Amino acid sequence: MGVLNRKLRRDMFSSAATLTAVIVIIAVGTGSFIGLGSAQRILKGSQRAYYDHYRFADFWVHVKKAPEVAAARVADLPGVAEIRTRVLFDVILDLPGVVEPLSGRLISTPARGFDQTLNGICLVRGSGFSDDRDEEVILSNAFAEAHGLQPGDRIELILNRKRESFVIAGTAISPEYVYMVRGEGDFAPDAKRFAVLYVKDRYAREVLDFQDACNEIVGRLVPGAANTVDEVDLLLERIDRLLDPYGVLATTPRARQASNRFLSDEIAGLAATAVILPGIFLGVAALVLNVLASRMAQRQRTIIGTLKALGYSNRQVLGHFLGFGVLVGLTGGAAGVGLGMLMAMAMIEMYKTFFQFPTFVFEIYPDLLVIGLAISVVFALLGTTKGVWAVLRLEPAEAMRSQPPERGGAIFLERWPGLWRRLGFRTHIALRSLARNRVRTATNVLSAALATAIILTSLVLFDSVWFLLEFQFDRVVHSDADVGMRDERSVAALLEARQLPGVDYAEPVLGMVCDLRHGRHARRVSIIGLPSTHRLTTPLQADLRPIEVPPQGLVFSRKLAEVLDLAVGDRLDVTPVRGQRQTVSAVVASTVEGFLGLECYADLGYLSGLVGEARAVNSVQLRVDPAQREGFFRAIKRLPNAQGLSVPAQAKANLEATFAENLAASLGVTVVFAGVIAFGTILSSSFIEIADRTRDVATFRVLGYRPGQIAGIFFRQNLVVFALGTLLALPLGWVMVTGSVQAYDTELFRMPVVWSLPVLLGTALVSLLFVLIVQGFVYRQVSRLDWLEGVKIKE
Repeated sequence: MGVLNRKLRRDMFSSAATLTAVIVIIAVGTGSFIGLGSAQRILKGSQRAYYDHYRFADFWVHVKKAPEVAAARVADLPGVAEIRTRVLFDVILDLPGVVEPLSGRLISTPARGFDQTLNGICLVRGSGFSDDRDEEVILSNAFAEAHGLQPGDRIELILNRKRESFVIAGTAISPEYVYMVRGEGDFAPDAKRFAVLYVKDRYAREVLDFQDACNEIVGRLVPGAANTVDEVDLLLERIDRLLDPYGVLATTPRARQASNRFLSDEIAGLAATAVILPGIFLGVAALVLNVLASRMAQRQRTIIGTLKALGYSNRQVLGHFLGFGVLVGLTGGAAGVGLGMLMAMAMIEMYKTFFQFPTFVFEIYPDLLVIGLAISVVFALLGTTKGVWAVLRLEPAEAMRSQPPERGGAIFLERWPGLWRRLGFRTHIALRSLARNRVRTATNVLSAALATAIILTSLVLFDSVWFLLEFQFDRVVHSDADVGMRDERSVAALLEARQLPGVDYAEPVLGMVCDLRHGRHARRVSIIGLPSTHRLTTPLQADLRPIEVPPQGLVFSRKLAEVLDLAVGDRLDVTPVRGQRQTVSAVVASTVEGFLGLECYADLGYLSGLVGEARAVNSVQLRVDPAQREGFFRAIKRLPNAQGLSVPAQAKANLEATFAENLAASLGVTVVFAGVIAFGTILSSSFIEIADRTRDVATFRVLGYRPGQIAGIFFRQNLVVFALGTLLALPLGWVMVTGSVQAYDTELFRMPVVWSLPVLLGTALVSLLFVLIVQGFVYRQVSRLDWLEGVKIKE
């Protein structure tokens, strides 16, 4: 085998440029597998360690006010291991130098052992609560860093209709807020405008009048007692019935807890992407290697026949060529290991801006590295074996003969002489070469289609996100500020809101949490009651036409109607969780489009009747004069019944600055990876073509043709390949986009599909850019060709 090994080294060096392109494709595929897989495992391991150490709860029950004695009965239910009662209150913060009111969530916690209780908190800075002062708070670390707050500083907040001052005893993080959002209504963490504040349990109960009572119960289940979401839901239904006299506002299993849901969805998405994306790259690498190995075997068929005639077996010759594939696979896999580790570290750095862990459990996973290397070698062997098998099947005498010339004859375009003559002879050469090397052409077209489809999918998804933001914050919501109130009030609250500085227009809103049931389908959602002349919220149909909320019945978002298996005209049972809690029958009046959460609208008067009041209001939407925003913000801080302030423009800007920008970075990397497929495929194909046509190229040079004119032949070939690939990429891209959108189609978040001419043109331009880059390498290769040696090559 020493002779074959020396031949293998010569073959590797003679095809170095083409092999480099293949190795890069394999490296990116293997690197994607290792990088995405490592990031997924790191997130999952960090999540598990954090949840276990700080005893993350399995369920939450939010009530209006329940005595401790009643809450204790929850712990006696089968399947419940332990519970913790606490007080939770949404407040408004007032920081020095910050004009805008900021939202906060106050949570009671034990003064000692707060890191060992259910949903324990991890102290980041400070020493925790002292023994001689009640007005202390442990502040969420992200909020403190965003505002430069330190332990010992003071903050003020509106608590139980009074302004209270607290000393910051420390900053902390919690497994309950790994992803810092208030609930399912928020989709991106906003460290500057939302804070979690932990205060001493005894003090919170005294100030908020919750002695021997609570408004939230968190609990853990007996391991194995409830293994599925449905089983947990059954348990929560029993808890709901048990605490029904005290006004159960919400029951939430861990699977639907906002922070955990965002984190778990990201982990699941990474697991799926770690299979699909590397599979595309390694599949393309196998196709390119198949072409390269086929071309090498055909050019060396005489040598192969001679070796077989000298006594080398098919197994030995195949092993020689498989060694070619093994070396390529190992080289690409080894490069992919390094790329994958860098990719995993970069992704974890990005995730640190979204998810807050005490530490990320960063590990090197040997099994993942071995699997990545093995996969790269397997795909390389598949491509190599397919490429040489046809020659190996030849008998020695037949293999020792020269390869028959390529098939001749006219190609199909020559049936139109007028068109054919206009194309020029260099285009004739390019088209004939494509038509007569069908397998190579089909491989290149498929690779180009995959690369273009990935680029198209990335651009469509990016465009879809921007459309989603524009849809939600420009077309549906038109208010400048939304003020939430602590309790339902009469329309007098609207008159009070209209007196605030800078308010030009105000609309009342009633958000009412209700249980909706249709057959065996049920959901607890917040129905939004709008006035009959609503102007600041405009529900839109699927065709983007506005819809008026009818005086009777409910308007469902498409997703909520799908979850409850409802159609227009169907009836369902509606049970408000507050007020009279009487079940009434309502009709589905119409459906609208919506991409965030499960939306349901009703007429404000109709919804007020469900809770037994003439006309109730618990939120006000406002249009505010920009010149008087500061005065408006100061007035909000003085409102005793104000529970929170939401500014849609700031929410949109926050989503753009976090979610959209990071998505753009991720999609940018995907486009670069797709470019690797395009670049590597075109480059390897062009170099193979130049090697096969060395004598033709040299002849053109002898006849006086410039390198640019000769390189133009290969440019024409690549343009045709990418034109065909782009056409094939349209249906392929549609499948990829549809699959991606379906993966994001959850109750929490949906992605619209936006096809636009700029996206299609952008895809074509990006693809053309890669063709032009390759053309520079082709020109260089043609320019460096030795004319005299080229014309000596026998046909």
